[in-house]
Amino acid sequence: MAEINSRILPRIESLEPALRDAILARDVDIRNLHDLIAIMSDIIREEEKRQD
Repeated sequence: MAEINSRILPRIESLEPALRDAILARDVDIRNLHDLIAIMSDIIREEEKRQD
């Protein structure tokens, strides 16, 4: 199971449910805001590829 820093968790919980679920489904450690942004960027890139 992934570890999520307690300071970052409120930011994840405030996201739209679909995005929050996509982030948590990655099952990766999120230690800081940089980690969260990197995961969100990956999700966006993947979605853009699907739409092309």
